Amino acid sequence: MKSFFLVVFLLSLNLVYAQRSDYNKIILPNNTEDIAFVEKLVQLAWQNYPSNRIAKQQVQLSELDLKKTKRQWFDIGTISGNVNEFNFSDDEDLQERSEFFPRYNIRASISLSMLFNTPLDVGQSRINLDLAKEEVNQRKLAVRREVIQLFNNYTMLKEIHSIQTTILEDATSAHQLKEQNFQQGEESYDNYLISLKAFNNEKIKTLQSETAYRNAQLDLEEVIGISLNDVNF
Repeated sequence: MKSFFLVVFLLSLNLVYAQRSDYNKIILPNNTEDIAFVEKLVQLAWQNYPSNRIAKQQVQLSELDLKKTKRQWFDIGTISGNVNEFNFSDDEDLQERSEFFPRYNIRASISLSMLFNTPLDVGQSRINLDLAKEEVNQRKLAVRREVIQLFNNYTMLKEIHSIQTTILEDATSAHQLKEQNFQQGEESYDNYLISLKAFNNEKIKTLQSETAYRNAQLDLEEVIGISLNDVNF
């Protein structure tokens, strides 16, 4: 029984490990071929949106800070020394002082505070770098979700506007016929007013659908940074 639970535990660990996200594939590389149009929009959003560039630059700053912190080790110790000038110039040693002083001396010192604090500073810099990288990963997930949601909303509203345009065309034709019959005395005034009201209602719906569709396009273009008409695909 213990062996059974051990096997189940190991399999669960492998499953969890296998399901971890590959963040390098969340945003497809620019040289990827045969990608969907929405994936191209995700690429553009990742490249152009300012907050994404800020997150990527923060990683670069954290990498530089880690390198700088590692170099603190060179500041831990100091070495100094001096040379007895009387050993090199007899003319200066009129009182034969060189016999009582060493030719040179060297002194070394170590900063105990830096000796213990530098490893902590390096560890802190590593953590900051990891946090910056995780922020980039989080931005990748957020960008992909946001772009796909905006694109889905845009395509839906575009299709709704297309359908509503067709409905308006039918309502226009029907109203023109009612209006013609009314002018010829073949249609009552009440029926003409009903037709006019229906026609105006469809015009309003078409204008509303077009506004929603255009606004959805603007929302998407704000994220990708360029006009949809300028997307090279």
